[in-house]
Amino acid sequence: MTPDEDLPDPTPGSAELPEDCLERFEPLGLMARGGFGLVFRARQKSLDREVVIKVLIQDSTEQVERFRAEALLTAKLDHPSIVDVIDHGVATGTSWIAYELIPGHTLREAISRGPLPVIRAIEIVRQVADGLQCAHSAGVVHRDVKPENLLETEQGQIRILDFGIALWASTDRFKTAAGMILGTPAYLSPEAIRCETVGAPADIYAMGIILYELLTGQPPFGGGAV
Repeated sequence: MTPDEDLPDPTPGSAELPEDCLERFEPLGLMARGGFGLVFRARQKSLDREVVIKVLIQDSTEQVERFRAEALLTAKLDHPSIVDVIDHGVATGTSWIAYELIPGHTLREAISRGPLPVIRAIEIVRQVADGLQCAHSAGVVHRDVKPENLLETEQGQIRILDFGIALWASTDRFKTAAGMILGTPAYLSPEAIRCETVGAPADIYAMGIILYELLTGQPPFGGGAV
């Protein structure tokens, strides 16, 4: 999950989750707000553990379909380097996904502190590569591999987040209109920028960009727009 805007000091109990979600989860506070909707911290009642719930404020049928696909794709991927999906639901006007809560920070935060030692950078990329191999073997392409979508746990493990624009490698499901590009410019492969077929090599390309960034503190190419 990569919210666009952090919300300082969320108040416990202030979040409002969809009604069907409240049957299984107790809201503990609003964590962040993004362009897609909201991110909540909550307690799973049945197992008495804290989780993260991503709520989509529905704007279009395509967004709802993509959100549901994110839940289904991620849930099918069983790997220690990929965040676990706990539950998913659809209510009137909203859809939601519950993920495991992982204490830690994104690689963006790590990079902001300066270049990493070579051995650590290689270990991080190895873990990312293992997770992506699992996804690619299942026919899933992430399409938005970037430091914000890679979480480093307190134990130094890397978890891949946000399969929100992922797709089955064997289909063009959710193919966008001509000229519309999905992803983050600095990490897009050449074929993605050209709006050509995107497959597993696009994720590997992005992983190479991240390795460069981990070692130097900055990406190889500048600019924030396509």
